[in-house]
Amino acid sequence: RAEICFNHKKKKERKNKRVSDKRKENMESASKYIDMNDDEDEEFDFDATDTLVSPDGLNLNTATTNNNNNNTSLFGAVPQPQAQPAAAAPAPQSGFFGNLWSNVPRAFNTAPSAAQPATTNASPLFGSSLSNNNNNNNRKRRAVRKVNTNILAVELGTLTKDVVFYTGDPFYCKSCSAAFSHLDTNRLKNQMQTDEKSEESQTWTCTFCENTNEFDLQDEEQPKDESVDYILEPAPSQSSSSSTADTLKPIIFVIDISGSMCVTQEVAGKHTLKGNASGRNAAAFNTDRADQHYGSNRSRNVTYVSRLQSVQAAVTAQIETFLKEQPNRKIGLITFNNEVTIYGDCSSQNGPVTVTGDKLNSFSDLFELGRKHVLSNPVKTSSKVLTSTLFNLEECGATALGPALTCAVGMASLEPGTEVVVCTDGVANVGIGALDVKKKTEGGEEEETDDFYVNVGQYAKSKGVVISVISIKGADCKLEKLGIVTDATNGAINIVDPLNILNEFKEILSLPIIATNCSVKLLLHKGLYIRKIGEEEEKQEEKQQKTEQNSAVNREIGNVTSESVFTVEYGVRSEFSKAMKKQLESQSEAIEKMLPFQLQIKYTKLNGMKCVRIISKEQAMTWDKNKTEENAQIDVLGLHAQQTTAVIAQKGGYTDARLHNAMWTGMMNRAASNSNTSDVNAKKKASVWSRKAQEVETQLQQVQVTEQQQGLFYDDDSSMTSVERNKARSKNRDDKTANMLYQMKSNRKK
Repeated sequence: RAEICFNHKKKKERKNKRVSDKRKENMESASKYIDMNDDEDEEFDFDATDTLVSPDGLNLNTATTNNNNNNTSLFGAVPQPQAQPAAAAPAPQSGFFGNLWSNVPRAFNTAPSAAQPATTNASPLFGSSLSNNNNNNNRKRRAVRKVNTNILAVELGTLTKDVVFYTGDPFYCKSCSAAFSHLDTNRLKNQMQTDEKSEESQTWTCTFCENTNEFDLQDEEQPKDESVDYILEPAPSQSSSSSTADTLKPIIFVIDISGSMCVTQEVAGKHTLKGNASGRNAAAFNTDRADQHYGSNRSRNVTYVSRLQSVQAAVTAQIETFLKEQPNRKIGLITFNNEVTIYGDCSSQNGPVTVTGDKLNSFSDLFELGRKHVLSNPVKTSSKVLTSTLFNLEECGATALGPALTCAVGMASLEPGTEVVVCTDGVANVGIGALDVKKKTEGGEEEETDDFYVNVGQYAKSKGVVISVISIKGADCKLEKLGIVTDATNGAINIVDPLNILNEFKEILSLPIIATNCSVKLLLHKGLYIRKIGEEEEKQEEKQQKTEQNSAVNREIGNVTSESVFTVEYGVRSEFSKAMKKQLESQSEAIEKMLPFQLQIKYTKLNGMKCVRIISKEQAMTWDKNKTEENAQIDVLGLHAQQTTAVIAQKGGYTDARLHNAMWTGMMNRAASNSNTSDVNAKKKASVWSRKAQEVETQLQQVQVTEQQQGLFYDDDSSMTSVERNKARSKNRDDKTANMLYQMKSNRKK
């Protein structure tokens, strides 16, 4: 192994350093114990119009949601809608995922309201039907696997935590690629005491696959800690001296100035507006002969604010914040309508470049034009000209979103960790990535293509670029397609009221990138296997249990923020469980048998240093389900339920997603109600996660009911493959549903 030279003065100090902070661990289990029981199924008669409830009787379709709405904006108070009559059923509210980590719980065991009486003959999982039609022809019997606590949460935000550094590469098992860890160090010492071989021919029996390896690690090279870092490549010489400015990565705002951005909204009170000619016309509308613009019942004490003016005000406020708090941050600007204008940092040496015509259809031309616009000036010198440019923008034309996004990725690719924030209110319809252009399939049918968004997302991910998308409330932007890009780059996506865009900017930019090019490998003991999520994958699990090839999983994460986290579910091979139980029962003393888990996280720091972090842990086994649930971590269960429900729904399995969602919600409530629970806040946490479950249940139920009203029964059509169902539902998925599912699936907690 090649030794890598790095700051020799601190080498010894770093090697001896031990982790002391108490932040979350890289690998968190849903329970202290591994549930070794065989899988069991429950069967239910189900129709899409059924409203799912948790086993404790909480009706997920009628549970109230606290959105913590803040009724202020850049322009003052937001006009509130008139109160609805008491008899009117409340419409389900969107956007609750923007407050994903709300700490304001609803009462855990909320009694059914008078307007929604409890169903007396409901089964443990299903409540009353929304439909008054008693025809049960659509009702199908479905088997649902009972869920358990065999979940791991991988907290990538802890990559900023200091751990012991080692030089060279880890020593890997030649059979399963598990790394030699602190779990093996003590075992090896015991082995050497009885082994007659010399130290020059040491052997190591892998704790994961039990393969015997020969190796020559010296004592000081053998890991002594649960988490260790190995430096694979040092930082480039130009990045060796880190500074505050180096860690402040650029922000590029990509703003839609198409004609629809002139749509206005009422704001309470009279306000003086800045802006372009259109804005001045709006101002005149607000003042000149205002009495002609209001009906007899309309308030005259309002100001009309356009979508573009809201964006201008929000971006300007963000620039002013950077000027005060992070004056060395670099800001870039790109706008688009039927053409693209690259302003960069608005410096004189990089004048604006307008892209039109055939170039709007060339990825390479657009990318290079963006790449040529180097952001050289920090906001402390560019703020005035940036603000002036912003307020001179005018709305007109179509929506060349794809070309603008390509230019932004080109500009951002110069510095890994750069964030691109796209703000739009329409469907891309000009140039590359236009969604009104369809390609012909082999069968001669026309369909929208995902190719551009898949490719630009993967390219941005490879360059360490994060892309977030803000859609204006009330507009159709095809978020099903735009979400492909945010999903690939670990960006944010949301539908936002124009008057609340500033808060959304703050939320997005509060989670800067801490590492790029991150990939994760999770290794399990050979008696365990990784569960697949989704209908087709689950059909293969019984066959896969007979092999040992799926005791590991690889995830290409890409960009990592301080809140990045994902979950993995695993199962226990039936034969292994039986053998272990028999072995333990034959022992005279009760011994807690442990199984190993290992994370191998490869990542690149913002200064260019490439590392791999190895985290190894052990966990005890049990066949006592009550024991696993009383030691359950509700937040891990809730996060896993949310992410996997979204994955199943995005694949078109709405019924499976709803059943999955209900099963996890029931288990969380059951674990939280366990009298021996080790978490004093378990009920509060379960209540918060139940509200999230209610939102997805309501939305997917409404979609399925609408489908049935249109004569579409995707989940019950045996002639339709899962791929065909996925295509059909993806094509018809509205922005509200797409936004919700992408947010649920996201690795970004916030």
